[in-house]
Amino acid sequence: MKRRLWVILSFQVPADSCSTDELMCAYRQSCEKNGVRPMAKLLQQLLVVSDFCDRNETLTLRGEHLELRHCETLEEILRRVQFRTLDLEATRLDEESAVALFDMIEYYESCTRLNISYNRNLGVRGWQSCARMLKKTPCLEHFEARGCTISEQLMPFIGRALRQGSSVTTLHLENAIISGKTLMILVAALKMNGTVRELFLADNKLMPSDGIQLGSLLKFNHRLQLLDVRNNHLQDVGISHLCDGLWEQNLDHGLNTLVLWNNQITYQSMTALSRALMNTRCLETLNLGHNSLTTEGIHRLKDGLLQNKSLLRIGLQASKINCEGAVALAEFIAESPRLVRLDLRENDIKTAGLMALSLSLKVSQSVTRIDLDKDPKKESSMKDYVEQQKRLLNDISNFMLRNRDLARQREEEEEKRRIADELALKQLQEAQTEEKKEEEEEEKEEQVDPNREPLGNLAVVDRDEKAERTEGSPSRNMKLDLSNPSLPACTLESPAFVPECQIPIVKATDENMTVIVEDKEAEALIATPSPVIPKEFPPSPMVSSNGHPILAPVLDPSLLHDTVQYSPNTKRKFLVSRVQEPKPKECWAEKGDASEQSVAPNGVRPELALAADVASSTEAKETKDKTEIETNKEEEIVEKTEEKAEEKDDFEKELEEMMAQVADLDPITATNSDDLSVEDIVE
Repeated sequence: MKRRLWVILSFQVPADSCSTDELMCAYRQSCEKNGVRPMAKLLQQLLVVSDFCDRNETLTLRGEHLELRHCETLEEILRRVQFRTLDLEATRLDEESAVALFDMIEYYESCTRLNISYNRNLGVRGWQSCARMLKKTPCLEHFEARGCTISEQLMPFIGRALRQGSSVTTLHLENAIISGKTLMILVAALKMNGTVRELFLADNKLMPSDGIQLGSLLKFNHRLQLLDVRNNHLQDVGISHLCDGLWEQNLDHGLNTLVLWNNQITYQSMTALSRALMNTRCLETLNLGHNSLTTEGIHRLKDGLLQNKSLLRIGLQASKINCEGAVALAEFIAESPRLVRLDLRENDIKTAGLMALSLSLKVSQSVTRIDLDKDPKKESSMKDYVEQQKRLLNDISNFMLRNRDLARQREEEEEKRRIADELALKQLQEAQTEEKKEEEEEEKEEQVDPNREPLGNLAVVDRDEKAERTEGSPSRNMKLDLSNPSLPACTLESPAFVPECQIPIVKATDENMTVIVEDKEAEALIATPSPVIPKEFPPSPMVSSNGHPILAPVLDPSLLHDTVQYSPNTKRKFLVSRVQEPKPKECWAEKGDASEQSVAPNGVRPELALAADVASSTEAKETKDKTEIETNKEEEIVEKTEEKAEEKDDFEKELEEMMAQVADLDPITATNSDDLSVEDIVE
C-alpha cells in the first residue's frame, strides 16, 4: 500500500521541461538514492532519447535482473518518457517488483506493447496487479506473457480483465500451460470480449478435448481474426470440433488466419475442414504444415478449396504430398482467382508434379509465389530428371515473375482509380459548397435592406451605383425604398395595417412621380423628388377594378378613383386607389426599329405604356359588353311589339272577310244581321 500511494502522489514531468541530460542525471541520482548501480544497457538507450512529446520506439531490459530497488529507479524514466514497446522479457521479476512496475505502467501509460515473457515468479499479487493494469490502461494494445506459468488459480484474474473492457487487441499466451479448465476460463472470458483480434496459444499441450472449447470460441466470437494453435496435440478429433465452430462463421466478418501447424493431423479430419471451407467467407490464410495429410488428405480437401472464394495463402510444408497430390493442387491453382501463395516445401514432388504446377501457372494470373525445394528429387525411371526439373522450376519462376508484374499493374490502376474517385468526390463537394454559398448569397440579397431612407423618398434606390441613369445604359437591379424611421413599419403588400393618414396616393405624369399625403402634419416630413422612371419598375400595390394587380404605374390621373375600406384588425379606414380600364390600344412597341422601342413618343418606357393600355382596354371591353346587352334587350321588346301589331292586323282582316260573307246571305237573315254586334258574329 505504501508503494501504490507513493506512485499516485507522483506526477508526470511536462515534456517542455525535459532534456536528455536531465533524464540521465535524474536516473543516476535515483540509483544513488536506492543504492544500486546504473545499468549500462539502459544508459546507452537513454542517450538516444530526444523526443519527450511523442512516444519513443523501444525500451528493452531483456535479460537484466530487476529487483524492487531497480524498479524504483525506473520511475524517474517512465515519468518523463513514454515508449511504444517496453520489453521486460526474462528480467526475473518477483511479486514485489512486478507490483511496483505494473503500477507505474498503469499510472504513466508508459507503453502500447508490453512483453513480460519468461517471468515465472510473479505470484498471485503480481498477476492481480497485471490484470488491473490490463483493465485500466487504455493505451495498452499488445500483451505478451510467453513462458509464464498461468495456472487455474491465476487465469480468473486475466479473464476478469478481458471480460470487463480491456483494450488489448493482441494476446500472446504461448507455452503458458493453458489447457483443460484453464483454457475453459479463458474462452469464457473471450466470448464476451470484443477487442481481442489475435490469440496465440502455441505450445500449450492442447488435447483433443480442448478442441471443443476452441470450436465454441469460434462459434460465438466472430471478432477474432487470428488463431494460432501450432505445436499442440489437437489431432483429428480436436480439429473436427474446431472446424464445427469455423463452419458457423458464414458471415462477412470472422476468422482470417488459422494456424494448425504440427497438431498430429491426418487425412481423416480433412473432410470436416473441407466442409468448413465451403461455408466460410473470410478465411484468407490456412497453415497445415508439418501434418501427415498425404495425397488422400489433399483429395478430400480439394472440393472445399474449389468452392472457397476467400483463401489467399495455403501452407502445406512437410505434409507428405507426392506428384498425385501436386496434380490435385494444380487443378485448384488453375481455378482459383484469388490464391496468392502456396507453400509446398519438404514434399516429394518430382517431374510430373512440377509439370502440372507449371501448366496451372500458365493459366493462373493471381499466384505470385510457390515455395518449392530447389534441389532436384531423384527419379530412377528418368535419366535426365535433373535437367527436366530445373527447366520446370525455371518456367514456374518466370510465370511467377509475370504474375508479380501483373499484380503491380493492377495495384497501380487501382491506385489511379482511387485517386480519380477521391478527386471527383472532392470536386463534387466543392461544387456543392459553392452552390450552397450562392444560394445563401441569393437569400441574403432577397432579404429587405435594413438601411432604408424616409417614406417621402418614393424613389428607386441603388446603393451600389449612382442613382442617375443615362438612356440606353444596361439595366440594374433596383430596390424601391418606402421606409421612414419616424413612421410605423409598412409595406406595399399589407396596407391594412397602416393608418389612413400615412397611406400615400401615387400619381404619375409622363416622366415624374409625386406623393400626396392627406395628413398635413406628415406632409412636412415627406420630400418630393422627381426620380427617373427605371426600365424595370418594381411591382405596384395598385389593383384594377377586377382585382388583378397592375405591374406598371398609371400615367393618366383621370383613370384613378378612390375607395374607402376598413382594416379587419384595427377597424380603421384607409384609402385604396383603383384604376378604370380604357379600351385597348395597339402595341406600338411592335412597330419601328430597336431604337424606337426603347422610348415611347411621350418619353415613357414602352413596357409601362403597354401595361397601361392593356389595363384601359380591359375596362373598355367590359363597358362595351354591358351596352350591347342593353341594346339587345331593347331590340327584343320592339320585336315583340311588332309581332303583336301584326297579329292584330291579321285578325281585323279576317273579321272583315267574315262580315263580307255575312252580307251575301239571305235577305231575312241580312235584315236581322244589322242588329248583331261584332262580338256576336265572332261567337
